[in-house]
Amino acid sequence: MNQKTLSTDGQGVDPKAPPAVNAAPPRQPAIKPLPEDALIIIPMRNTVLFPGVIAPITVGRIQSVTAAQEAVRNEKKIGFLLQRDPQTNDVQPTDLYWVGTAGQVVRYITGAEGTHHLVVQGQSRFRVLEFLPGWPYLVARVQVIEQREDKNSDIEARFLQLKAQAVEAIGLLPSAPEELTVVVQGMTSPALLADMVANLLDIKNEDKQDLLETFDLKRRLDKVLEHLSERVGVLRISKEIGD
Repeated sequence: MNQKTLSTDGQGVDPKAPPAVNAAPPRQPAIKPLPEDALIIIPMRNTVLFPGVIAPITVGRIQSVTAAQEAVRNEKKIGFLLQRDPQTNDVQPTDLYWVGTAGQVVRYITGAEGTHHLVVQGQSRFRVLEFLPGWPYLVARVQVIEQREDKNSDIEARFLQLKAQAVEAIGLLPSAPEELTVVVQGMTSPALLADMVANLLDIKNEDKQDLLETFDLKRRLDKVLEHLSERVGVLRISKEIGD
């Protein structure tokens, strides 16, 4: 964040003049601390953030910029919630889905045109319990959704199937980086793989939100596999036509 520097105008001082009284700059109203179970909330127009995913996010609304700066200043996590209608500017709690992802800002960049860019790492799912008044941005009490990593035979079978299909899909994409295949093949967490693939899927935000809200890992793997299978089918046909 940029800091403004105040400079004097270099004029002399009349020794006979009464001593000047330094006027203190107007103080910003103190922002009260958040409750332990609360998050600063930033609404998202067209992006669903998933746990484990590092994503670039641009914020433009004054409320969102203030929220992001406060979170960075105090090293607080931010809760990211998808808007139901991306055209809504004055966002109220009823305009948002109440399941989102809490993430940490790993980089904050202010662009030359006054734009504000965040690089955020998603960390955990959460469900909003209630929104709280009294802050210049959205704040909500939340319940963190813990992800269990039970690796039974059902989970393991779906995990291996998803990994194989993801590798095939990457191979069918002409512009996909080769390192992505290495990353997928080296993954050991079914939950992390499901969320990474969900993030990369070319599907509607409403469908991604549905995947985010599917807390049961087995059901989420099934849904991601279904979406990915459809995508792989399209890629196969495209490749055959191209060949």
